[in-house]
Amino acid sequence: IERMLALIESRWYKPPVPVGTGARARFTILRSGQLKGIALEESSGYPTYDRAILRALYAANPLPPLPPAYLKSSLTVHLRFANNG
Repeated sequence: IERMLALIESRWYKPPVPVGTGARARFTILRSGQLKGIALEESSGYPTYDRAILRALYAANPLPPLPPAYLKSSLTVHLRFANNG
């Protein structure tokens, strides 16, 4: 999880928005690490911020493969992005 977050954050250009702004994205990680179904679940109300989130997810694709101990074929993630100042 930490590696996934670091990869996404390294590709996230954070446009200037008020402190407390947040949004939530959803995506599915396939066994190979490929991302599918990237979408916003909750908008921040700032289109530039929302687009930056989606761009970061597309830029981080693919992520590392799912660990062998994870037995399912995919993992759906709901990830909150926030400007905490």
